[in-house]
Amino acid sequence: MSGLSALFALTTWQIAADGPLRGLDERAGRALVGHGPRRLTEFLADLGNMQVALPVLACAIGWSLLRGRRRAALGAALAMAAVPLLVVPLKDWIARPGPLTEATGYYPSGHAATAAVAYGASALLLAGRGRRAWMMPVAAVLLT
Repeated sequence: MSGLSALFALTTWQIAADGPLRGLDERAGRALVGHGPRRLTEFLADLGNMQVALPVLACAIGWSLLRGRRRAALGAALAMAAVPLLVVPLKDWIARPGPLTEATGYYPSGHAATAAVAYGASALLLAGRGRRAWMMPVAAVLLT
């Protein structure tokens, strides 16, 4: 986890300081906008919407509560509640414009953070033990 935190801190520093990663990201964004199957890209973006991700997490929390795993369910709920508390101030502070627009607030991605926490926490809550326990984390990564 500390490696991912360090990578996020490095990326955030590069974006905030207008470093080479920001330029590379902006060039890649402009090159990729409008390419690829539109329905698929919209569907994948929708997976990060609160209207999609929160019900998935709510079902996983409900299942955990039924199984008597209150602490795990509470942890997942608190992690999800922390997403907007952390992402919104960072968006305001960094004020990164998006591809093909001067509007700001495109980093860090609220959709990506929502998807990562909702599907990651759901996978942890629902993952069983045994030979197929690896399937839930893999599904969470693919959904995110």
